[in-house]
Amino acid sequence: MPSGKIISAFDFDGTITCRDTFSDFAIFAVGRKRWLESLLRCTPVLAGWKLGMVKAEKAKQRLFSALYAGMPSEEFHALGRKYAFRINTLLRPSVVAKLREAAGRGDEVAIVSASVGDWIRPWAGSMGVDYVLATEAEIGPDGRLTGRFSTRNCNGAEKVKRLLETFPDRKNAILVAYGDSRGDARMLKEADYPHYV
Repeated sequence: MPSGKIISAFDFDGTITCRDTFSDFAIFAVGRKRWLESLLRCTPVLAGWKLGMVKAEKAKQRLFSALYAGMPSEEFHALGRKYAFRINTLLRPSVVAKLREAAGRGDEVAIVSASVGDWIRPWAGSMGVDYVLATEAEIGPDGRLTGRFSTRNCNGAEKVKRLLETFPDRKNAILVAYGDSRGDARMLKEADYPHYV
């Protein structure tokens, strides 16, 4: 690896983990019955997304709302902390080895994910990750989740936007990126050293 400041950016779902954590966390947090009920309630918008008639961000937010709207934020945060143990059973060892290597040599390590930060951050903190750039849940004045997102869905071009906001000196650094899907394509294109998992 060349000398100089290095930013190592990792997608989460399907890259660090071997499966999607949105659905896995939902089953962990609210149970399989509530998960299936929420899917059923959101069938029209999810079908529209599959048919290309509804944007992924809108479908995702609708499902997120069906699952968590009204939940106290402290309960949601606590579930995220408990879920860190579950994440350890979903890891892709080869990529986690790269993450540990990057942290060990002093890279600026970032997880850049469309998943919600609350269930990534506790695990990431235990791994020496410096930044979690993710989709974030909106909390209302009553301390409960509104069911909306307080940020844009961190996918596609939004991943690059977040990286450039976090690292405004990007041109003076080397970007190493890891991803596994179309949602990571822009980030991988931006990278000096892209790794498709």
